[in-house]
Amino acid sequence: MTINEICIGDKVKITGRRRVYTVTEITGNGQVVLANNGFFDVKIERIKPIELTPYILTENGFECYGEVWKTCWKSVGEDGDDDLEVVFKDDGSIQTKFDVAGLYISTCLIKHVHQLQHLLRLCGLDDNLKW
Repeated sequence: MTINEICIGDKVKITGRRRVYTVTEITGNGQVVLANNGFFDVKIERIKPIELTPYILTENGFECYGEVWKTCWKSVGEDGDDDLEVVFKDDGSIQTKFDVAGLYISTCLIKHVHQLQHLLRLCGLDDNLKW
């Protein structure tokens, strides 16, 4: 991963460790401050993304309909629900689609948890995924 790929609040792993960490600060010298029962600095080269899996989707309220994983999030400040559809594709990529108030918003390809978090943030939705 590079500094440009991550944001504060992203869930990541460190090479050689199994725990999930939260990015709490990004410094200008290629260091990232992570939190998990304490805070510590780590070089960006040691950070690796977390692959988005059916288990993670299930833990976060998605339901599987064949090859389509689907859930609804309530948009911040809105009365209605926004449909978020996640489709696992044969090439290993994941296609996401938002349907807000019946309007198709966008499609993007994601493979990692932090990318789903970025998508949720851009739409004003809660990005605090469960583990």
